[in-house]
Amino acid sequence: MDQYIITIDIGTTSTKAYAFLSEGFVLASFQKTYPTSFAHLAAEQNPDEIFEAVNECVSHILSQVIGHKLVAISFSSAMHSFMAVDADGNPTTPLIIWADNRSEPQASKLKASPFGDKIYQLGGTPIHPMAPICKLLWLREEERDIFKKAAKFVSIKEYILFKLTGEFAVDYSIASATGLFDTKELQWHAEALDFCGITATQLSTPCPPEQAFLLKAATAKVFNVDVPLIVGASDGCLANLGSKATELGSMAITIGTSGAVRMASHKFETDALQRTFCYYLSVDTFIVGGATNNGAVLLNWFSEYIQNNKQTAEAFVNDCFSVPSSEGLIFLPYLNGERAPVYDPNARGAYVGIAIHHTQAHFKRAILEGICFAIKSIVNSVEAVVMPSTNISVSGGFIQSDKWVQLLCDILDKPLYIDMNVDASSVGAAMLGFKALGIEHQFPKKAPTAFYPDKNKTTYFEKKYEVFASLYSALKSEFVKMKAL
Repeated sequence: MDQYIITIDIGTTSTKAYAFLSEGFVLASFQKTYPTSFAHLAAEQNPDEIFEAVNECVSHILSQVIGHKLVAISFSSAMHSFMAVDADGNPTTPLIIWADNRSEPQASKLKASPFGDKIYQLGGTPIHPMAPICKLLWLREEERDIFKKAAKFVSIKEYILFKLTGEFAVDYSIASATGLFDTKELQWHAEALDFCGITATQLSTPCPPEQAFLLKAATAKVFNVDVPLIVGASDGCLANLGSKATELGSMAITIGTSGAVRMASHKFETDALQRTFCYYLSVDTFIVGGATNNGAVLLNWFSEYIQNNKQTAEAFVNDCFSVPSSEGLIFLPYLNGERAPVYDPNARGAYVGIAIHHTQAHFKRAILEGICFAIKSIVNSVEAVVMPSTNISVSGGFIQSDKWVQLLCDILDKPLYIDMNVDASSVGAAMLGFKALGIEHQFPKKAPTAFYPDKNKTTYFEKKYEVFASLYSALKSEFVKMKAL
């Protein structure tokens, strides 16, 4: 009987489940979405809605896959989520996700201090409101009663694992993205915990991503299975594993609602300018990179709120390419603040160079170019820390448009390759799960679709990027003034 693993990828907008055979073939898949509650600077979710989504995903896969042997459930998860629980593991706060910027005052103060730099250099997490350490400081100052009564502070994956196994454990990968972890020593950073006013007992026990746990008897009875649960790693690190971008020089770029650039390194590497993160994947593989808050979410913003006619991404991109270029119009795409490489929650969007001849199509085209320029700024930072890229694989919703991929290719002036037809993080979770069980596995990589830069356009975009790159520094202080207004 063929063996398979169920992968669970807990994302920001949905949880995705796949059933993978050890040969890499997908037997079934399922996705369950859930809402995010946005208020001024806040971004929260209901952790129990996410737990129910996980249960529904597992149940659906089990009902669809007949005649094969389930050997494990392996997890992937988004980073930087944070919540407090009581002594029984019940939530005492909503789930505060990466997009929450309420801890901006605490983050700014910490980032400006020598201790903030020490935390980054030991842990690899840039100081920014996304980081759980900043969320923890905000909770201590703004919600004192909740902070004092909390038994533990955990991420969404830790909460789900506790509900399924009764154990509070966190993999080194998720822990390395908290700002509370010493990624070199693979243990909680005592000085950081003292700084935040908590103890290690208020955090989960760190463990390797390959660590297996047993399902609680009641959970096993509900699912009618009794298999190990592999704790897994973070979605970004697993995406590199799933994309087979773990060799030196291999880079992975993802553009979906948001975006990310990631490159593997065989050693822990940080940046003197704090432009990049460095997260743990395995004992000899770390993922260096940077994420942007502003990807395809900007397409939705423009079509729904500016154009007042919500479009599909495909229709939006087609409009962008109805004009040959944005004709001198440049867009700074920081509508949601920004993470890499500036890590500034006060950053904002701006159109520069507006002229009387610009049409709606030009404004749309400038958005698309602005997203690609932002990705280029992250690519430059990552390459400065690790090494020049020799191979770049791309994934995410934007690969549905050859025109958009070609635009990024021309702006980066580098060949790009599409070689995934399944969610890369889920593939990585399956690969890690089979490895943890000692099961032989082979995930064939399909022949990639290659894109090559058009040298007739790369010079033009290089000059345009020079202007783009100067805009943030020119406007940074103005953004602070605008926030005060």
